[in-house]
Amino acid sequence: FRNIHISQTRDALMKIQTLSNSKMARLNQRGMGAFELLFLVVGAWLAYSVVSGGWNHLTAGGWDHERLEQVAAKMVRTANYAQQAGVKLVDPSDLEVTIQRLAEGETAKSGPFAGQFYGVRDLDEKGRERVKDFLKIEDGTLAMTTEVDRRWN
Repeated sequence: FRNIHISQTRDALMKIQTLSNSKMARLNQRGMGAFELLFLVVGAWLAYSVVSGGWNHLTAGGWDHERLEQVAAKMVRTANYAQQAGVKLVDPSDLEVTIQRLAEGETAKSGPFAGQFYGVRDLDEKGRERVKDFLKIEDGTLAMTTEVDRRWN
């Protein structure tokens, strides 16, 4: 022991400490857990949803029969509510103009509903074109067509 210098002892201790630290680090490393995997899957799905262009409608084009019916029903309700609030969205002679007005929407300017927006914002150009088959103007108000009406048109 007398021939070993203090610096050599210090170096030997540092090497032992470094080896034990790296061995401990390897023992503490684990693979990906279930929680991390869940975050990865949800993140990938979220990124795909944003890139594909929509949150709610990941179907081809997003305008399937069921969705068109839902949007048409929403348009009829919105037109009725707007009429009650004094906002004229329905053109009694032109369905296309009515759909355009509903897609753009309008805000009530007076009365108890002043400041309330009436419109259906989730209509793109393709949706406006396809929803026409589900709507009609009847007695000056917007109404939904029936299956029979759609088959004969």
